Amino acid sequence: KQNGHENVSFVAGNAENLPFADHFFDTITCRIAAHHFTSPAQFIYEVNRTLEDNGLFILIDNVSPENNEYDTFYNFIEKKRDPSHERALKKTEWLTL
Repeated sequence: KQNGHENVSFVAGNAENLPFADHFFDTITCRIAAHHFTSPAQFIYEVNRTLEDNGLFILIDNVSPENNEYDTFYNFIEKKRDPSHERALKKTEWLTL
């Protein structure tokens, strides 16, 4: 509101248990955060629940290599670099959620 935006609210919540009604949003974005979620599948469920029919979902996140050895190595390094890192999914994993 200090910037003149009257239609913006800030709500703290859990991405895997969003505190909003079904079909609440016309657009949902998630930027460089999903690799910190303990259950990406539950997050996607919540996006589907809270997004209105024909709504827009924009996801930008780190993607792990498809090769299993590289995937393991990449996520190991990321966890060492940032202990809050849970796991970066492969593109194919995101597409199955």
